[in-house]
Amino acid sequence: MKDYVIIFYLLVLRMFYSIYSISPIKSQTTCIVTYGDNVWPIAHELANEGQRVYIFFDQRKAMLKEAPSHRNIIYRPLNIWNRLVHLPYLMATSSHGMMDNYIVELAAFPIRTGTQRFQVWHAAGALKSFGLQATQNKERGARANKRFRNVYQQYGHFVVPGMKCAKQFSKAHALPLDCFVPLGMPRTDYWYHLQPMKKDRLVIYAPTYRENTDFEIISYIQTMHEELTKRGFQFMVKLHPAVKLTANCEGVRFIESDESIMPYLIRAEWVITDYSSIPFEACLFRTKIALFVPDFEAYSIVPGVVNDYATLVDAPIVKSVDVLVDCIEHNIHGNLSWASEWYDDAPGFATSRIIEYFYR
Repeated sequence: MKDYVIIFYLLVLRMFYSIYSISPIKSQTTCIVTYGDNVWPIAHELANEGQRVYIFFDQRKAMLKEAPSHRNIIYRPLNIWNRLVHLPYLMATSSHGMMDNYIVELAAFPIRTGTQRFQVWHAAGALKSFGLQATQNKERGARANKRFRNVYQQYGHFVVPGMKCAKQFSKAHALPLDCFVPLGMPRTDYWYHLQPMKKDRLVIYAPTYRENTDFEIISYIQTMHEELTKRGFQFMVKLHPAVKLTANCEGVRFIESDESIMPYLIRAEWVITDYSSIPFEACLFRTKIALFVPDFEAYSIVPGVVNDYATLVDAPIVKSVDVLVDCIEHNIHGNLSWASEWYDDAPGFATSRIIEYFYR
């Protein structure tokens, strides 16, 4: 969207929001959802307690298969009508607002006195550059970066797993540390209590999205599958929703793009990823992690990786399938207890802590 179109759009929204802000505040929650899996547990618990919850969702990305159904939860797609008419009214008149991503509309919705707003980010940590530290920001104008900062200022509180994560996100969003509350990740609660006592001999490959089309993902998938299955491992692949394969991978089992990785992650012995946030959740389930980064030199330039990439996650970092398979076959992995450094409080109770913090 062109910059001048965004400016006009936000001006219109701000006008409506200002008018609606004259109305009294109601005890209800308005959510703006991109993915949903961190929002659903909170929304469901609030609805059970009698709170009215309005959920505006991204029709392309929201995982509605797992969204709760309740008479107190009202879903509305983020189409242009709802963005212009219903969203500013409900954001102005709701006692609470909850988001799980960057929401440009927040620049037009300053936090009203007597209301609370909180961000339950869709990732529990980051290995690639994001926010104001993303490489792409160098190509954007000062006006766009100012708008990003304005949006971040309207997050209210930012829910994180722990203060180690808060320091990472604080820099990327130019927010003070006192904006962050270490309450955990709601989407891991259910699965934390459900994890089996014994792991399957399952390896999941979950690479992140790349704008560089030269990454030979099909070749890597086929080679991993061949080498690991002949060593007695099950092998599955979870692709980023934006990744579409151009050829079939015969015999390879894929986790659907709109399906949660959690039920597989809790029973997997290993997860292979690269620059995604999966390790920050896998560590809760004592899943062994390997970082497979044959394109590290290129990826570290665009979009970029965090400065402490090599030490942030306790896992082997490899650049060839041979070395990767060797790590898995000979059980070469990092310290599986590093979750205690990333999560300040006991996992499995994030939802109740968030509701206690913001609603009691």
